[in-house]
Amino acid sequence: MSQNMLFMLGGSGFIGRRVIQEAVRSGWRVKALARSEQSAAIIAAAGASVSEGEAADPDRWINEAAGASAIVDLIQPPRPKRLSRSRMRAIARQRQSFTRALTNAMLTLGADRRPRLISVSGIDDLAPDRNGFLSPDSKMRTTESGFNTVGIPVRDIIERSGVAASFVYLATVYGPGGPFGEAIFPAIAAGKWRNFGDRSDRMILVHVDDAVRGLVRIAALDRTQASGKSFVLTDIEPVAMTSFTGLAATSMGVSAPGRAPTWMAALFAGKPIVETTLHKEKIRSSFGELPDCGLIYPSYREGLPSTLRMLGKTVR
Repeated sequence: MSQNMLFMLGGSGFIGRRVIQEAVRSGWRVKALARSEQSAAIIAAAGASVSEGEAADPDRWINEAAGASAIVDLIQPPRPKRLSRSRMRAIARQRQSFTRALTNAMLTLGADRRPRLISVSGIDDLAPDRNGFLSPDSKMRTTESGFNTVGIPVRDIIERSGVAASFVYLATVYGPGGPFGEAIFPAIAAGKWRNFGDRSDRMILVHVDDAVRGLVRIAALDRTQASGKSFVLTDIEPVAMTSFTGLAATSMGVSAPGRAPTWMAALFAGKPIVETTLHKEKIRSSFGELPDCGLIYPSYREGLPSTLRMLGKTVR
């Protein structure tokens, strides 16, 4: 088994292409699945070799991943403008079907050629402990919240399959590109963003540069030690939305956003989006346990100005 090869699913996405770049910088050889010429071009530009295929049909491409140290699954289904509970459940059914197909295909590989699966989900899956912390030791929630309708059944399928796997739980990822770079920061700059939530609500964040470093370090961990383990990738400071968007506005020289009722935000974007954005829990991240992986951006105070500069904004 090659200890310096990763196989990427979702490698052309906001996080995936940066995982490829970080892995290549760290000495990995990377293959990534592409379903279109556009995806293939993004993957190749990031530094990976391209394997053509449809993620939903892993029997046709699983041999391309044989011998890799890990398969990193960053596939994200398309999201509608408004994400309702019913739409979320439909996405969950699709994701479960894919995960069953993937694990079954992995089991066709000999044990000496079978990669470890790195399954990536969100912190919505995790239940706080009795002290109110989300941590790598957290159990799974038993109530529906945010995106956990997708993530919790997926973990169950993977665990029942018997494939070696590590489970990574990301905070809300911000940075240049993605929802923040493409929609939220432009809306703040244009005076169109409205904050929501109450005073006890917090955003739990991680900068994309830190998230991808964490994922690559997890891929490099010893298989026997990392299999079956959970990892939580967040920065160190949950932040009120008013503080985050206020710093963004000040940095760009525009007025701080006003407020909208939470019910209105849920009506516009969907309740799962509101739930995945706002939290009341405290956090214990895995970054301190990963080798050579201190945070570049410990909080939004460091990460936000840097992100705006990357987006070409003049930061005051």
